[in-house]
Amino acid sequence: MTDILFSSKVFTWVMKHMARLSSVRILDALGRFCDECIQRHREMFDANNEPSDFVDHYLAKIEHDTSSSAAASEEDDKEPSSFTGPDGYLNLNKVTKELFLAGTHTTSTALLWSLLCMVMDPEVQAKVREELDRVTGRTRLPGLSDR
Repeated sequence: MTDILFSSKVFTWVMKHMARLSSVRILDALGRFCDECIQRHREMFDANNEPSDFVDHYLAKIEHDTSSSAAASEEDDKEPSSFTGPDGYLNLNKVTKELFLAGTHTTSTALLWSLLCMVMDPEVQAKVREELDRVTGRTRLPGLSDR
């Protein structure tokens, strides 16, 4: 039992510290990746077509608010929208990164707890192995088609 407890503590410690090692580099790379995706969407964006995903909807809102802002009179005291102009694209990058990180955090936490559960309970590990063998056999890795 102490081996299992020690293993789970080591596993948790390693996972926590591995995540911190390169978080700045990861965030920088993620920001560049989001910029590239947004730029591709901007190049292909057509306001006359139905938006296909979140980024298209956001770009449509930026375009709408930017054109509305330009058409508004100077007498208008309204606060500019966070979707307007360059700030809109900066905010789109931030929101896209946050959604990506939230999704990966949720997934990694679920995987971490699943692995920890198998470390702590060999019977659970055996059941998982049995299900994997039944569904995929031992000749290939599981895929989305195995749902």
